[in-house]
Amino acid sequence: MPRMTPQAGSGTEVLAGLVERVTFHNAENGFCVLNRAGFAGG
Repeated sequence: MPRMTPQAGSGTEVLAGLVERVTFHNAENGFCVLNRAGFAGG
């Protein structure tokens, strides 16, 4: 998986993981509620 580096002052965060399920998605503005898959050792 490629590494992502946030731009300084961009106001964004980079999250990495596996999405298990999309609970909600708003097609108008792209807002999503996602459930992540659990993993061992974390």
